[in-house]
Amino acid sequence: MEQTGKLKSWIKEQAPMLAVLYENKYVGMAYDRFASLPPTQQRRLIFTVIGGVFGAISLYLLIAYYTLWSVSSQNKNAVAMGALLQQYQKIKRDKSQDIGRLEGNAILAGPGQFKQRLMDIGRQTGISPRMMEATEKGEASARSDEGKASTEVKIKQATVTLQKVTLPQIVNFLRNTESGQLNLNVSSMKIKADEQMRGYMNVEFQVMAYLFPPEEP
Repeated sequence: MEQTGKLKSWIKEQAPMLAVLYENKYVGMAYDRFASLPPTQQRRLIFTVIGGVFGAISLYLLIAYYTLWSVSSQNKNAVAMGALLQQYQKIKRDKSQDIGRLEGNAILAGPGQFKQRLMDIGRQTGISPRMMEATEKGEASARSDEGKASTEVKIKQATVTLQKVTLPQIVNFLRNTESGQLNLNVSSMKIKADEQMRGYMNVEFQVMAYLFPPEEP
């Protein structure tokens, strides 16, 4: 009783807010009930209460951690989905541009059109028409993955010969050919140094273009 009185006096002096709780009749009844228990049951009850509090805290932390992990996973999935969507849109945009360029190759279907286009590229590059020759070949069927001839895609080829040109002119001709408005590909290239003029070269290109047949109305 003396210790209880000292405890009540200390609470009233140091923590008056707890004194209201301590003086509550229900708290007092619980304390009296606890004080009437044998020491063994008191320790057991104390350990049970501590275990319950610890379990409640652990459960709360576990739920909070799971919630945080779930939100973090959703954020990561959202970021990954956004990146995948951007990649898909980029691929789709690039494919659309490639298809547009392939469809633009239809202007090369007429006789002599491929040759004329290559001669125009040479003039744009600064190569004199006297130093350039283009030979257009007939159309050939493209081959599928199984090696069969395709009925939908044709290939048109041409041989381009440049004489007495410099390295910058060769580079610019390649860039203008493969990076122009049409979808043209240089399949092979042979370069020889000019025997008469130092620093100049003679070049032979094999250029090809894929053609789609015109759609029927």
